Amino acid sequence: METIPGENNLLLTCRREATGVTVTRAESWDDRAAIPDTVWGLPVTAIGHHALTPGPRTAEGEPVRFTCGPETGPMDNRALRELTLPDTLTAIGDYALFRCASLEHLTMGDRVANWGGCVFMNCRVLSRFTLHLADDRAATLCHILDELSRE
Repeated sequence: METIPGENNLLLTCRREATGVTVTRAESWDDRAAIPDTVWGLPVTAIGHHALTPGPRTAEGEPVRFTCGPETGPMDNRALRELTLPDTLTAIGDYALFRCASLEHLTMGDRVANWGGCVFMNCRVLSRFTLHLADDRAATLCHILDELSRE
């Protein structure tokens, strides 16, 4: 497994695609995590189905560990309160953040054009968003508000 110095502790499972990298699984024991903009020099363009759902799960791809220190607890995203998604992201899979029950703050860009279903299901305390807007369309904001209004 490749280990790369990072700003937080993450274990990613990644798949190389024609347009970049898809993160099929992301796990952290930290309460704050930032998925990097690039892996293997390629842009991270997609987050897969159930990629951040807490609990044990296997996923297709190659493991990459980003670390800033020793392991301090179980890698299962249950403690995750703040998450930053890469600005390079264009797709988020079904249930990508399903049951991230402690997640309060999400930071991301506005390039996501392909949204899966129920991305934020059971993210009951998610109340703060920081969006990096490239223009004034705010399509990502519209999707987030539409998704949360159904919960």
